[in-house]
Amino acid sequence: MKPQPTDIGPPRTDRPLARYLCETRRDDMLKFIGGTIGFIFLVGLVVVIGILKLIF
Repeated sequence: MKPQPTDIGPPRTDRPLARYLCETRRDDMLKFIGGTIGFIFLVGLVVVIGILKLIF
């Protein structure tokens, strides 16, 4: 078993922080793209329903 050091110093935040910011940007981008696609789908659905009402 390795001995555990008693004073390991402050935690390193350079690598996890950079990864967290990258993941946050990616999540925000995916939410925006998903919301845009959802909005376009709903508008298309309304248009198709309107066209079908006019035909029948």
